[in-house]
Amino acid sequence: MLMTDYLISSKFEDILGQDETKKQLKSALLMNRNVIIVGPPGIGKTTLAKNIAKLLKPIKANNCQYHCDPDNPLCPECKTSKKEIIELAGIKRFIRIQGSPDLTAEDLLGDIDPIKALKFGPLSIEAFTPGKIFKANRGVLFFDELNRCPEKLQNALLQVLEEGKATIGSYDVELPANFIFIGSMNPE
Repeated sequence: MLMTDYLISSKFEDILGQDETKKQLKSALLMNRNVIIVGPPGIGKTTLAKNIAKLLKPIKANNCQYHCDPDNPLCPECKTSKKEIIELAGIKRFIRIQGSPDLTAEDLLGDIDPIKALKFGPLSIEAFTPGKIFKANRGVLFFDELNRCPEKLQNALLQVLEEGKATIGSYDVELPANFIFIGSMNPE
């Protein structure tokens, strides 16, 4: 399913002016593309990303931190137990990650929990603890200051965005990257 299927309109009411930027953003969303906004502090990059999240239609989701689809759960918790189904507004599915040199691939993608790996097996989904990008499931992932994080992390993110799966160490964890990605960079 395309993320544009979740959009309720194409109005950017929180942004005054910047008509060319809004036009380009609409084009990117219609083409189901990822977006990088480049500009100095204070021009509204974060506000624009939050506005896109506000435009998302409410969805039915499991009451978990990963907004799992009740019919096709993503996280280990929802795969092993029944959760309450709630309705989530688009802005509740906005996740912001602050880029910094000390951010790790495990923070972003997740990791294998050694205790759970002993209990369930190292390749079991129950042993995997999803990272921050999976909290943006069916929403918007805003990666602020993308150019400040290490190249290794940018490469890991690139794989998720291109292939829709995350590789954790020597493990291939088949988890969908089902979100609108908006990155920002300060050119200075």
